[in-house]
Amino acid sequence: MYILVFETTGQSASVACIDRYGNTFFKKSNGVLNHLQSLMPMTEELLRDNGIEAADISCVAASAGPGSFTGIRIGVATARAFAQAAGIPCVAVPTLHTFLYNIENNGEIFCPVLDARRGQIYGGAFSLDREPCVHEHVSGGAYDLFVYLDLLGKSIERSGARNVVFFGDGLFVYGPEIKKWADSQGHAKTRIRFAEEEDRLQRADSAARVALKLYNEGKTVSYKDFTPLYMRKAEAERKLPAPVIRPAEKGDVREMSCLEEMIFTQPWSEKSLMAEITDNNTARYIVAEADGAIVGYAGVWLILDEGHITNIAVHPAHRRRGIARKLILSLIEKSGEEGAAKFTLEVRASNNEAIALYKSMGFAVAGIRKEYYEDNGEDAVIMWKA
Repeated sequence: MYILVFETTGQSASVACIDRYGNTFFKKSNGVLNHLQSLMPMTEELLRDNGIEAADISCVAASAGPGSFTGIRIGVATARAFAQAAGIPCVAVPTLHTFLYNIENNGEIFCPVLDARRGQIYGGAFSLDREPCVHEHVSGGAYDLFVYLDLLGKSIERSGARNVVFFGDGLFVYGPEIKKWADSQGHAKTRIRFAEEEDRLQRADSAARVALKLYNEGKTVSYKDFTPLYMRKAEAERKLPAPVIRPAEKGDVREMSCLEEMIFTQPWSEKSLMAEITDNNTARYIVAEADGAIVGYAGVWLILDEGHITNIAVHPAHRRRGIARKLILSLIEKSGEEGAAKFTLEVRASNNEAIALYKSMGFAVAGIRKEYYEDNGEDAVIMWKA
């Protein structure tokens, strides 16, 4: 009995065969994004080199997602075609679970982070409590990075985990942010690290271990019922939801602080933002929320009949969607209801895009504060709207 397993959710395709005892044969493509060209020749070579006949294969599996939408489709379609022709069942392997077998597991929490584009990741956090029982510390799904890290931090605190290991191509994109988060956690007894580069990505031999577990549990499906685990619609099939503008709450401060750190060279601290929302009677803060994540926020101080706009921040992945404009308009509308008749803000002299936006909304340049920004001595442009 053998299970044939395809892994095509990442940049490099691979294929594996595993027997009932867990003995695994494995082959990986040396190319990148050449799944269509390499998958079947690589499979034929793997079977031939190890003396495995097509008739010896009792089940076919594929890493079913999340990951590259095109890659997932190739792997699932290949597995379905093979299963239909051979008259055998399929196993859909959750890609995020496969990382549990990329390295020897010594009780760590394994955290796969895959780049989902547009500022999001596919991620989760898992451990093998008593193999083959998988414990979910953070459910697999599509997340804003900082929402995911916040959930992970709370899970570490609850569980008292001693070792946390990150995997996935998301580390190449978000590694610095994750390292910064790890350094800020303050869990003295928890070691947070990245897997070695050769162990970070998806592999068919790891997927084969999961496939064998699911096969033994009777979790097979017919080729007709084998479907991908996308976790969200493909880019061409989905529309980003319009953000909801609402008053900021104490529970939003962590994500607001993360936006500050992501965007500004002199970010406001989480403590300062919390004080603004809870203690400053002149301050009004609003957030833009989409898919359960804070993607922008803005604040204003109301002094007599003036509104001093303090902060405007929009997640880089959600820019050019009109969010900054909506935040400012909402601030002006709500502040006007409290008696504010004119508004002012300051912006870096080099931020031409922001200056153009403010001018389009009726703000005019009123002066310059020389060498206002401490990080580089840049001037601030003072703008007013009456």
